[in-house]
Amino acid sequence: DGQNTRTASGKTTLWAAGKEFRAVRASGPQLIAGEPYERTAALVDVSQQDSYVLDIFRVEGGKEHAKCFHGPLGQIAPQGLSLEPAQEAGYGAQMRGFQVDRRPSESWSVVWEIEAPPNYLPPGSEVHLKYADLTPGAEVLLAEGWVSTTLYGGTGEAWIPWLLVRRRAENAPLASTFVSVVEPFGKEPAIESVRRLSLADADGKARPEADVALELRLAGGRRDVILALDPEGRDERRPDAGPVTQKETGVLLEGELCWVR
Repeated sequence: DGQNTRTASGKTTLWAAGKEFRAVRASGPQLIAGEPYERTAALVDVSQQDSYVLDIFRVEGGKEHAKCFHGPLGQIAPQGLSLEPAQEAGYGAQMRGFQVDRRPSESWSVVWEIEAPPNYLPPGSEVHLKYADLTPGAEVLLAEGWVSTTLYGGTGEAWIPWLLVRRRAENAPLASTFVSVVEPFGKEPAIESVRRLSLADADGKARPEADVALELRLAGGRRDVILALDPEGRDERRPDAGPVTQKETGVLLEGELCWVR
């Protein structure tokens, strides 16, 4: 069950399922003049050492949405992208060297090879971060962003890899549901694959893209299925109006959020 808290600008819901699944959902429509602006994040343990984060960001309004993501110092390796140079705006940040894939594949990702500070990790250690995206109808941009590498009074600086996932429309209001899975790992990831699944009402009607279902194949033959329905219920049928089904996995949900391993 979720535990709710409210603030002047919105609502936050917390979930916990034992020690392996913890989630938070925050809604702040007043941050963008009353338009839907909601984010759901779940931290899911795969083992005592490994975990991943599911990030779902729903936003509505305007004609362009860009979600930005970056890690620490390091190099990146795109997977499933065909990039070409582009002249793009930096959305107010100091950015350069843009590349774009305007029609990425359905299963693309970016892996960070993180550069740890000297003497921070044991010799031979490897640190990676994988960002897998499942946002429909989006462009992918890679760039470099400027950062300061020292505290106040220092002069150290660097350019680090940035990732932008962008959706655009000719007419407002644009509604977007950004979906990603972020996994830190050493030499090998614990997630072998991730994909979107379809959802339907009890009468077989397809649910909108704002209702998210994912299947994650894990090392060792396990599988996670996660269903996260749109809490705002912007279509004609709210999430609490009846069950939804994911026929391929046999999962039926009456509620807003579930995780099955």
